[in-house]
This record gives sequence, structure tokens and C-alpha cells, in this order.
Amino acid sequence: MTDTLSVVLIGAVLLAALSIVWVSWKNGITPMPSSAVVRQAVMREVSRFPEHLRIVEAGSGWGQLVLQLAKGCPGRQLVRIENSPIPYGFSRAAAAVLSRLQPGVYGAAGGGRISFVRRDLYRYP
Repeated sequence: MTDTLSVVLIGAVLLAALSIVWVSWKNGITPMPSSAVVRQAVMREVSRFPEHLRIVEAGSGWGQLVLQLAKGCPGRQLVRIENSPIPYGFSRAAAAVLSRLQPGVYGAAGGGRISFVRRDLYRYP
């Protein structure tokens, strides 16, 4: 039983890695986390604009920036666009967990202020 589980887990990890490699090759860039310095700079810039404007993070990767924006910019509508399935799923799951832990900060689970779009950012209107 443990051998079967090990094979399944190794296979899942390999498929996830291949998925990231394939989409990275197709996109010409890998999903990279935003550094803390970059996230802080974006927060400062975003705070200069009126709250009613929607913020779109194109090519959001693992979702660190949009989650920090959700926390630091209450009341703003956020849209994250990512076409790689693994980072997209990871950031969506992270937002779901955070929305349950802190609904006042991240919005209600399953909805709220963050919209998730899985598609090519060049095809987003």
C-alpha cells in the first residue's frame, strides 16, 4: 500500500513539475514570487489611485501580490490573471484559506473582492 501511495505521489509531483515547465516554456517566463520590496512598492503606488478602480494583476503566478493587496487595500476589487494551472490553483486555495481565517480582510470564501481568471493575459479585455 505504501509503495503504491509513493508511486502516486511521485507521479503527481512529476506531472505538476511538467505542467509548470510546459506552461513556462509556452509563456517564455516561469511563475516567480514577487519580492517583499516589490510588493511594498506596488502597495505605495496603488494607494495613490482612487479606491473605486479595479486592480488587475496580469500574470499573477503564485498570488503573493494580490493577497497582499487584498490585505493592504481594503475595499478595492482585485482581479488576478494566470494561465498556469498549478500556480493558479495554489493561489486560489491560499485565498480560500485566508478568507476563512480572516473574512474581514480577504472577503467571504468563494467570492468577495478577489476574482480569479485562468487565461492568457493577452486575451483578457
